[in-house]
Amino acid sequence: MRLKELIIEVASINKLPHVVPLSPAIAEAYRNQRDSGEGIAPLRVCFDGQKYWLFDGYHRLGVLHHFCTVVVYRGNQEDASRRYIKDKLRVRGRVGVHVFKHCISEIYARWSHLDNETLARFFGRKPVFFDNIRHLFGADKSYANRRFFSVNKHGTINLMQACGARGGSTPLQGVTRKSNQ
Repeated sequence: MRLKELIIEVASINKLPHVVPLSPAIAEAYRNQRDSGEGIAPLRVCFDGQKYWLFDGYHRLGVLHHFCTVVVYRGNQEDASRRYIKDKLRVRGRVGVHVFKHCISEIYARWSHLDNETLARFFGRKPVFFDNIRHLFGADKSYANRRFFSVNKHGTINLMQACGARGGSTPLQGVTRKSNQ
């Protein structure tokens, strides 16, 4: 639930411990945008009553100096982690493959004890998406014949139609993307 938009000190924003490495090219683009006097979109944070937890805007935070505009949502560090991963599961392009792999690893490591319906509500995906994560990591052998996406040794992700966003399509359906690795 969005609470409000505030201007706060950059130093008061806490980062999540599991964020993927930042892209120097994206940070440079934000730096150029800031230096040319263009406005930078607000950061998005969860506030638990004591701390602000950043879940969207890591590149922007890196180029800001003293104060920044944030959109505040109610939630703790765990909520910020879920929001971060939900947003990053939508990332496109070559950099997106690395981010996607990181996100599915985090889901498996942190939330695999939850059922697929709960995970679908948290992350806005179909329950079969989480079936496939369990299969990918070898945790659920009952789905041995069902594959909705695969990550091979070359860093390629093959997404099939069944693992799209819940209730609609996703830009990654049926597409093979290669990482820079």
